[in-house]
Amino acid sequence: MLPGKIDWQTRIIYRGPRADAQSKSKGIFSANLAFSKDLFNEKASLAFNISDLFNSRKRKQTTTTPTYHSNSEFQWRQRSFNLSFTYRFNQKKKRRNRSSSNGSDYEFEG
Repeated sequence: MLPGKIDWQTRIIYRGPRADAQSKSKGIFSANLAFSKDLFNEKASLAFNISDLFNSRKRKQTTTTPTYHSNSEFQWRQRSFNLSFTYRFNQKKKRRNRSSSNGSDYEFEG
């Protein structure tokens, strides 16, 4: 949580380099950021996110055989920005239960 009750999330992804008998791939690093702010007594939210902050989510691979050599580069999606506004009519924001240690959110009636 940032000042002004702004929620902040960061997701960092790293996949190390790989090699097999014919191919070598470089490592992949990327970062996503997201910020959100509740408005109007939690009846609305403003959210902003950036996917692939450094525009670095690219797979670079070299394939070599006795009769073939190839260099390739593939990018799934270039850096993108998203701004959204959500208004919840006649209801406030629902909070998820984060008390579970195994990552699953189950509520049991007793």
